[in-house]
Amino acid sequence: MENTLGEQLKKYRKIKFPELGLRKVAEIVDVSFAHLNKLERGLPPSDQTIYKLAEAYELSQEEKFELLKLADIAHKDPNVKKFFDDNPEKLKDIYFRKSK
Repeated sequence: MENTLGEQLKKYRKIKFPELGLRKVAEIVDVSFAHLNKLERGLPPSDQTIYKLAEAYELSQEEKFELLKLADIAHKDPNVKKFFDDNPEKLKDIYFRKSK
């Protein structure tokens, strides 16, 4: 199964807010329902939206960096670049899961 950004966002949403529907989560996260729905179906997000979702879903640094990498915007954040430079196996893991 392919590991896409949308699948990861949906997984993290269901972990953090298992009892809430997409509409209520969108309200909590402060993004529109339509936008969150599109993100989970593959719409490329802005880096600002990724950070907002990562904070709301209480993601670890590694999970946040994985989302940024899947969104193909990791190169914009120097902390992400340093993390993957220091942990190249993590980058390999992400690409391997993405291509499965």
